[in-house]
Amino acid sequence: LEREDVIRLEPDKDHLQPIETHNREKLHAETNICVIEDDRSIRNLLLNILYDYTVTDFDNGNGAMDSICKNHPDIIIADLHLGASGLDFVGKLKADPKTNYIPVIGIAGKTSVEEQIDAYNDGVDVYIVKPFHPRQILSSIENLLARQALLKDYFNSSLSSLTIRNGKVLHQEDVEMIEKVTDFIKNH
Repeated sequence: LEREDVIRLEPDKDHLQPIETHNREKLHAETNICVIEDDRSIRNLLLNILYDYTVTDFDNGNGAMDSICKNHPDIIIADLHLGASGLDFVGKLKADPKTNYIPVIGIAGKTSVEEQIDAYNDGVDVYIVKPFHPRQILSSIENLLARQALLKDYFNSSLSSLTIRNGKVLHQEDVEMIEKVTDFIKNH
């Protein structure tokens, strides 16, 4: 199946409702995504796009913040114009050491460069303008998850304990010993 074959919406009165997708297993069920979007039709569209992931969705930041602090999703997708300010919500997430490491994809209807710069300065990792293509969302998620995996692998490997000094690769212990010997020589 092509991804576009699975993502479908049917109108129901004034809102779009998600419809039943093909009965198949989720490809990325181990990845948890939190969606915060007050527009029901956009939220339902995102739920359809993210069918292969485990998704928790909210229509406001209040309930979302409690859930994020308890469950630590892998990625957060947030409307940047949520309620008073989605950017304030992102700022709170990034100010809290328990949640500041979680990547945030910000979605907004505004396209100005200043708006995007403000979002990046407040901690948004990816800025997507409405209307968006489903592949923009999926590609952003895949790239953020791949970067997280690379960082995790790097910091769990012996490479993270290496330092390059004057073109030579040194272990952290060697660097500390060289500094101690240098300090000893300078002092005596």
